[in-house]
Amino acid sequence: MMAGHVGDDIHLRPTQAYGGHPVSYASHLLPPDRIVALLNQAGLVLIVRLLQEPDEGKRTIATFLAHKPPNSRDHTHVPSQLKPLAGLSRSSQCCRIQY
Repeated sequence: MMAGHVGDDIHLRPTQAYGGHPVSYASHLLPPDRIVALLNQAGLVLIVRLLQEPDEGKRTIATFLAHKPPNSRDHTHVPSQLKPLAGLSRSSQCCRIQY
């Protein structure tokens, strides 16, 4: 499982962390589809992705659940305990939550 903020190839360089502490690092907010492609390139099979729509002024959060198939050449196997969501193909399983 992997989760974090996503965006449209946004490159950030924050200078302050929570509490005003100085920081120096770079952050790249990738689109969810690009993250899925990178997971697939790493040999992982996507089970589900969840996009949490933000409140105004906040960033979208994406959560991805993927697994390594038993045979690394088989990128379509889904463990029996992980069933696809009804009505969704394995490659397009995505849910959106809005508060």
